[in-house]
Amino acid sequence: ICLATTVLFSYAALNDTPIAKDDLLKIWSGWVLLNGVLMGCFPKLACKTWGDIDASDLSALQSFVSYWGFSLLSVGVLTGLLTTDLPVTQAVGLGAVPFLTKIVLSKKPE
Repeated sequence: ICLATTVLFSYAALNDTPIAKDDLLKIWSGWVLLNGVLMGCFPKLACKTWGDIDASDLSALQSFVSYWGFSLLSVGVLTGLLTTDLPVTQAVGLGAVPFLTKIVLSKKPE
């Protein structure tokens, strides 16, 4: 489902469609944000939903999926902000916030 949706959005973005590009990017941003929250905050559920994998005892997989989810959140935020009138430099800076937050919060104090 995820791969098919990605292919459809990519095809629509590269070709002429009846949907305006800004609307298409907003829909794409919502899809990516939904998957980012699922993967970033609920990695066990994401593994079960998208891969039919029980990741209860696989902490490395859960960590990888969580980082991947937060990177998707960053891409979703960036895509959503680029459809507004926000300058690109500010959009890129704000788009990096979810991923950088995950990195900072995952560091264990020594």
